[in-house]
Amino acid sequence: MRLEKIKAEASSKTLRKVVRKISRTFDVEVDHTHRPSEDLEEVIEILRERFDDVSDVPDHQALEYFRLGLVKGLKKAGDFLVDGTIAKSRGDWIVDETVNIRVNIRLPSGKFYRKTLKIDSEEFGFKK
Repeated sequence: MRLEKIKAEASSKTLRKVVRKISRTFDVEVDHTHRPSEDLEEVIEILRERFDDVSDVPDHQALEYFRLGLVKGLKKAGDFLVDGTIAKSRGDWIVDETVNIRVNIRLPSGKFYRKTLKIDSEEFGFKK
């Protein structure tokens, strides 16, 4: 077998692996042809179309996350009023210098985190 043919076959195998990996990762169906380079071009074109069609999705998602954050924040503020973390005394609001907030965070990737955030009360408008 000639060296050029061996290199071409190795290159084709590598391209096929790349196309398979990309198509699995981004859930893209590709009809494999006899030319792996054309398959790669097809996958790239499909992904370009997919991302061009949803150019406004990140803004929409950001607004939705912002809304969800506001709702959770208001619920948490209500909890703080009930448990005494924030209280009103003689017309003044009283709060600890540092507030510990336990949160559950689920990222779009599916990862889940439980964290305790320590926030200085000045950050949300209270004076020390």
